[in-house]
Amino acid sequence: MDEHGNKIQETVSKRNIYRFKNALNDGMTFYIKSPNFAALKTGSFKLTPEDQKLTFVQETVVTECNDFSRYEFGFSFVDYQNILSLAPPQDTSIDVMGLVVVVAEIQRDHPDKSKHKLVINIQDAKGLQIRVYLWGDYAYKMQEYIHNNPHNCRIVVILQFGHINVLEVEVSLLYVVVRASYRPSVNTYFTSSKLFVNSDIDEIIHFNKSLYGDDGPYSSTNTFSIIPSNQLFEYDDFMVKNKLNVIAEVWELVKVFDVLLFVSI
Repeated sequence: MDEHGNKIQETVSKRNIYRFKNALNDGMTFYIKSPNFAALKTGSFKLTPEDQKLTFVQETVVTECNDFSRYEFGFSFVDYQNILSLAPPQDTSIDVMGLVVVVAEIQRDHPDKSKHKLVINIQDAKGLQIRVYLWGDYAYKMQEYIHNNPHNCRIVVILQFGHINVLEVEVSLLYVVVRASYRPSVNTYFTSSKLFVNSDIDEIIHFNKSLYGDDGPYSSTNTFSIIPSNQLFEYDDFMVKNKLNVIAEVWELVKVFDVLLFVSI
């Protein structure tokens, strides 16, 4: 990222990995001399909006810079409504921030730890929610924070360099498909994403302040619940997408064609 917050993807060629591995550290600044520029492959996922990437080759030299005026993290947050309406391009990473309102159980049904996932719902200051899939180490980082901070029930997270994913869901009744819906979510992207959990940084501090008071979506400290993974879609359908109202008191359940019906208005 340059001094104006513009970002570009960078790759180290295979034979130069060990030359730069210990020299490049997160948060440090450098002068970069003699890199190569190359076009990203058509259709490949981009970590930045640029269609070009930097490549460090044998002739490349990096020298530490100590007078770099910069944005600390260079976040480029995307509005939830844009995500839900699929406005951003799905081939480019996005940054999101939100209050954790739902945490599912980690799904460990794969021998490869990198394919273990933790699903959470996060909410913005306007009350909109999106789903976030944390994979591998990101899932365990989130779980470890919750385990080590049992009394901290207000958790704000930032996912940087996330990937928009769209799951098509068919809903059927009596073996007839009655509608198809699309569920946009944000996923971590291999090891390129960065996850901040209640970090002491300006963006999270300011977001937390926006949640307090009568106008905030939550004025209490208890802001999230833990639910089984198999209840996530039901939670979305009846607690997020619909405004629920009490229309009658039910004294007994009635079966219609062996399908238990729920009504929301």
